[in-house]
Amino acid sequence: YWVWKNTQDDYKGLVHYRRYFRGKRGRLTEGEIAALLTRCDVILPRPEFLRESAHEEFCLHSGYEKDLVALRGAVERVDPAFLPAYDRVMGGNRLHLYNMLIAPQAEFDAYCGWLFGVLAQLEPSVDMTDYTPYQQRLYGFLSERLLNVWVTHRGLKIKTLKVKN
Repeated sequence: YWVWKNTQDDYKGLVHYRRYFRGKRGRLTEGEIAALLTRCDVILPRPEFLRESAHEEFCLHSGYEKDLVALRGAVERVDPAFLPAYDRVMGGNRLHLYNMLIAPQAEFDAYCGWLFGVLAQLEPSVDMTDYTPYQQRLYGFLSERLLNVWVTHRGLKIKTLKVKN
């Protein structure tokens, strides 16, 4: 949210305090980013292949069915055109994880506008009273899935890179 609202760089991105995109000689450099973004719309981590569908995997490890029902409703209220992509991503068994991406400013800002709109619609319906500390990371887990929905719906050209822990 802070990057979206407070920076005006040509491209923007998110990595973790402990995970980075790998470039040719370690961490991805600014020059490598600029070159890659001339050939693609967004840089994402290589996809992870799940044993279950993304929906089932979330319910087994990260949260509850009710969270996904509420999330789908929030997506529908913000922009129902995203529902086919939502259903395809959640029914599939492949996800770009870690909430990591790099994109041109316009694409990043458009994504954040949509993402935070969906999360704002979702928040009033979420009660985490009985959630474990791990499950309380709900918004991060849901955001990982929503990034995949955004990319799928928009039909973006993706470059995937290895992630260094």
